[in-house]
Amino acid sequence: MVRVSSPGNSVERGKRLKSKRKHIEDDRVDVVERDTCLKSERKHVEGDLADGVERALKSERKHVEDDGVERGMQHKSEQKYVSRSEYKKKAQIRKEQFRIKARIREEKIRNAMANYKRRSENLTPFDAIASPAIAHLGGGVSPISINANRSILTRLSKIALEKYNADNNQDPKFVFDELVKSTLACCSGGMYYITFKAKQCASNNPATIFQAKVWNKRPGPPEVMSCAIKTD
Repeated sequence: MVRVSSPGNSVERGKRLKSKRKHIEDDRVDVVERDTCLKSERKHVEGDLADGVERALKSERKHVEDDGVERGMQHKSEQKYVSRSEYKKKAQIRKEQFRIKARIREEKIRNAMANYKRRSENLTPFDAIASPAIAHLGGGVSPISINANRSILTRLSKIALEKYNADNNQDPKFVFDELVKSTLACCSGGMYYITFKAKQCASNNPATIFQAKVWNKRPGPPEVMSCAIKTD
């Protein structure tokens, strides 16, 4: 025997099926929403974690750089201190070397001057010797080169010899022969102390040594201060 369901029961079952289907769809939507929320939360967590790691790395890098700068500044400061110390030491060494050289130079000058005074103690201006170059003495009487001054020395010697012959009524007269040596005192034109040789005319006697002091004025003609036969 076939049971026939009433129309009311079919409608009721249809409503229940629709209700179940709606609940299922609502649950599915909830699941999708929860999954979306989880993904979003995971994204935020990962972003926060990345930001934290990056901030930590930046902070560590900054600390390392600051430490490097500080060490660099400390190293430069130490180098600067060492440089100043070395400069002071070198300056002190140079100063002491200068003092030593100055003392050595002063000792050399004293020795040279003592020797010069001893050698020139009994010398006349005609036999004057050169002063020590290290002393840088100005003025005084010093030897001069005959070859470099031969022309003026010969001329002044002849002038002095002419005056000698005239003052002493010399007969026979002396004539200039040759230069021996000469010294010079610096003044206006120069004071020459000349030692030269002269011979008498028509005489077989050996040459006589003369010493003449002649002022070669500037301006004006030379003036013979003295001229005489050299005495031993």
